[in-house]
Amino acid sequence: MKIDFNDLCKLLTDKYKIDFIIIHKDLSIKMFSESINRFVDDEIKESDDIRESFYELCGYENEFNAIERCIKKDFRIKSIYKRGYYIDIYIRSFKEYFVIFIDDISEHIREHRHILQDRNNNELLLRELSYDINIHKEHNKYLKDIAMRDNLTGLLNRFGLDKELDNLLENHINFSLLFLDLDFFKVVNDKYGHKYGDTVLKSVAIRLNKIFSENSIIVRYGGDEFVVIMYDRIDKKYVESIAETTIKEIKKDYIIEDKVINIGISIGIIFYPQNADNKYDIIYKADQAMYYAKDKGRNQYCLY
Repeated sequence: MKIDFNDLCKLLTDKYKIDFIIIHKDLSIKMFSESINRFVDDEIKESDDIRESFYELCGYENEFNAIERCIKKDFRIKSIYKRGYYIDIYIRSFKEYFVIFIDDISEHIREHRHILQDRNNNELLLRELSYDINIHKEHNKYLKDIAMRDNLTGLLNRFGLDKELDNLLENHINFSLLFLDLDFFKVVNDKYGHKYGDTVLKSVAIRLNKIFSENSIIVRYGGDEFVVIMYDRIDKKYVESIAETTIKEIKKDYIIEDKVINIGISIGIIFYPQNADNKYDIIYKADQAMYYAKDKGRNQYCLY
């Protein structure tokens, strides 16, 4: 006998005294409808049949194929027990899954588990709520992205740099890091005001984005300081050439309304892992190299 969704709800609600809420499209509905027919007696126990039904509904040929494509392979009903027991303990938990379907559509799913137990800690009842949390995940990603971005320039901020350095060091990726400090920028703010200073900073960010390739991380470190990381770029001649290009481009006139503004830039350069082995020394030594460049007369670069 084939049980449709309405019959399934009635079975679970009346016979097992379970409140089932299913919001995740038709996926869970189909899964239960096709799997419930395989259970017998008054007790529904953990079953690989449910998991196999889930794989089939996702469009996978077999479990191995599904495991390859799903970050989390398990999406099953734990246990549903018959009524008639005295219940006095209430336990909650939830799991999150990231599922990639056969057509490459991905979904974040959260599975809430509400387990009821008797006085002897025997599981009696489990209520589940599985639903798509893509919007929630996207919102969190958006908030994290905002937290790591500089409001003025749109570049990564210091927090974003910290995360990027953690990732690079954790994966043992070689890189060069340039610490940039604008020369005579304070004069711009003092003479023309912060409105013009902010416009210059945004223009500097645009020029840096044009200079450096996609394999680079550009950061507004704070104030008039910027940091650039180039992945797998530890060739001294290449990095020096990029530094020279940066100095040349940043020195060009900034025309804002009826004013022509000029600034310069000093650059400190460090290589990982040759010059430092942790993120704190990397920033510190690059900063020191930048100050060496300023001491030598500004508008130039210095290798650590």
